[in-house]
Amino acid sequence: MAKWSPYLACDGQVHPLSQFHARIHSFTLPPTTSRPKVRHVRVRASYSMHCFTRTPEPGETIRPSQVYCRNPSGRLFSPERAELGRALPAIVAGLLERNCFATDRRNHVLFCPAQLENGDEYAIFFALRTASPAVEWDANLMILSAHARRGFRPGGKPEKFRNLLQPVI
Repeated sequence: MAKWSPYLACDGQVHPLSQFHARIHSFTLPPTTSRPKVRHVRVRASYSMHCFTRTPEPGETIRPSQVYCRNPSGRLFSPERAELGRALPAIVAGLLERNCFATDRRNHVLFCPAQLENGDEYAIFFALRTASPAVEWDANLMILSAHARRGFRPGGKPEKFRNLLQPVI
């Protein structure tokens, strides 16, 4: 499973990133008309560095120590995103009955129910794909990005994650 290296800030503080290590989640899908039996599925959740890094602001002065390692695009470590990301494994574990929205980029977004102090919402962008038959899990869930966001709602009606998972497995 993929593992992200901890970030060492220039003040010596170490930011562990173990919450962003890939892991397997088990879900139980209820019977449907087309599949009348309960199904137990395993989903591998992995997290991109966009969950704990950010793009530099235009004109921002960048210290080399701000750039996260293993990062050819020069993204900066974001303590705020890393802190919000501590909740991601628990959010993913409880995804089955959550409402998700389709985006215009062939992926989906989930908004966490609790708003942040400044009125932003925690938006989690993800892609869900069928797993290879050669692996021990049924589907791949890639968390593409997760960050505070304000005023963004894709159109369309929400769909439960379990309904997104059904055709993938």
